[in-house]
Amino acid sequence: MYNKVLIVVVALLVMAGCTTSNQIVKEESKSNTAMTKKVLNGEVIHKISCIKCHSSTVYTRSNRTVKSLDSLQQRVAKCNANVGTNLSDDEVASVSSYLNTTYYKF
Repeated sequence: MYNKVLIVVVALLVMAGCTTSNQIVKEESKSNTAMTKKVLNGEVIHKISCIKCHSSTVYTRSNRTVKSLDSLQQRVAKCNANVGTNLSDDEVASVSSYLNTTYYKF
């Protein structure tokens, strides 16, 4: 009887572990989808708002001044304030994500 109970307990633990790993995979997939949407949204905003002032060469030049994700986010926020594009915090974050994914890769 003890062996049967032990087998059932082990089977339940294994199934619980599988459910947990499946949930993690689903959450990662949702996270990746949300990030993809954020990056795509950032690309559209960038094309509408940022390219008016400069080309993408500013991101690829050898002497670029942005050296971290935090400084990239600050730079996008500063440009937003200086130019008056009136982007929301979410839009600034989307543009930062797009630039990081496409050019900086921090």
